[in-house]
Amino acid sequence: MADVKFCFKDAGILYTIPKKGASISFIISCYCSINRAAPPHYEDFMNCISKAIKVGCLEMKGFELFVTEEWYERIHAADDAPGSEIDSMLDFTDILLKTSWEVKYDTIYTLSEEKYDSAVRSGKLKF
Repeated sequence: MADVKFCFKDAGILYTIPKKGASISFIISCYCSINRAAPPHYEDFMNCISKAIKVGCLEMKGFELFVTEEWYERIHAADDAPGSEIDSMLDFTDILLKTSWEVKYDTIYTLSEEKYDSAVRSGKLKF
């Protein structure tokens, strides 16, 4: 199996997933708030979540996604360093993009575009 490569958009999505886990609509809402951006496109979101599950970054429990402890520490390693949240996210992005990540699970996350759109509409999106 080929290793997984993440892209810049993936870092923005992964960085916004809360430690305690969250529903798709809450993750999208966090993404919009933290990045001050519109929701990610369906394809971008699905590719990110699928890659993250494959490398063991995310786990699905019920209807919520959780970042594994190992990955949460990796994602937020620079949070306590001097600087802003943006600096911390950029540090994580740098590590994420420079590394080829080993596939641990041969699985694909599936969510229909209609359900994704429903999650976008149901979240309290802040721009």
